[in-house]
Amino acid sequence: MEAPSAVRSDPYWSASRRGRGKTMDFFVYQQAAFMNNIAADVRLRRGVLSRPLVNELHATAASFPAVRARYGRYFERAVRMPEPAFTTLVDKLRPRLPSRGPSAELRTSMALRYLGGGSYPDICAAFGVATARIYNCLWEVIDAVNATASLDFNFMPGDPVWRRQTAQGFNRSRKTPFDNVLGAIDGIAVDQEQPLARDVPCVADYYSRKGFYGFNTQAVCDAQYEFIWMSCKSPRSFQDSAAFTSTDLGAMLMNPRDATTMQLIQAATILSATRRTRRGR
Repeated sequence: MEAPSAVRSDPYWSASRRGRGKTMDFFVYQQAAFMNNIAADVRLRRGVLSRPLVNELHATAASFPAVRARYGRYFERAVRMPEPAFTTLVDKLRPRLPSRGPSAELRTSMALRYLGGGSYPDICAAFGVATARIYNCLWEVIDAVNATASLDFNFMPGDPVWRRQTAQGFNRSRKTPFDNVLGAIDGIAVDQEQPLARDVPCVADYYSRKGFYGFNTQAVCDAQYEFIWMSCKSPRSFQDSAAFTSTDLGAMLMNPRDATTMQLIQAATILSATRRTRRGR
């Protein structure tokens, strides 16, 4: 017979010899090792008792044509812009978006759907991606927009050439006798979470009469419905006139000694307070 080895490779054996002077039953350690092996086997074989992998919670990432077909005639409503405008935006952002991973169309459409009010579970289901991927694409698109010079606001009231071209655009599109309109201005309430008392002077100032917290955002668009200026710095409780006056543009126009304001007064140019949307034509 072969003599038993003096060295035990089983770690449970050495542990059983140091039990405060008492030798614990080696059978207990054998059962513990057996259960560990069973647990590892169940985990590796993806049994019903194992925790599902994160990637298996979501379907395979869909291609942009598949997502486009899934939305169908509601695609423009989902991304909040006409499809030709979406294609133009993607072409402008493509050089600044990562080349690996989802395509530029998928990244942009995911970001626009989220910014348009889409919930992340629905976006996960429609695009076949994980939640983390949605937020990564969101910030990648936002950074690309901020870094694209062609998407900067084009508002130059001190430039006579710009004033003339902008006014001509309004005159052609609306067929009105006024040839001195530089833009259409309006305000909108942008929803936000309730601010903390340590971050704002008065939390109640941000509460809207419509029943939510928000900012009063002022914006100006041209005759092509493109934004050329905006400001988001006033609480929602502010009226549009007070919110506009608190902006840099409003402060400049309220100062008759400002050089640009004097040019606008001499040229008799105006900012229209209202402008109907395409649906209201």
